[in-house]
Amino acid sequence: MVANALIGLGGALVAQNNGFADVNMGIGTIVVALASIIIGEVIFSGQMSLTDRLITVVFGSIIYRFVLVVVLAIGFSADDLKLVSAVILGLALMLPNLVSSFQ
Repeated sequence: MVANALIGLGGALVAQNNGFADVNMGIGTIVVALASIIIGEVIFSGQMSLTDRLITVVFGSIIYRFVLVVVLAIGFSADDLKLVSAVILGLALMLPNLVSSFQ
């Protein structure tokens, strides 16, 4: 219940800052959050405490954003970011199987 209140407060602050509210404003937020969790969990797998897992999610977010910045610097258009995000997530999900097949 507290989480929903914080989400509502965050949405209200964003709408007030922008001066308008749109239905599609937060579409990419869930994708970024899931990508951060998946990348962090795949790269830093193993037995960890809750604090360690939170740190891996932060590192996953940093890695995800860094890859997107590199992709934009290479010359991809901003419209291609959804495709690049899908490829990054696909590679992150395939990484454990690839590593185990080479061992």
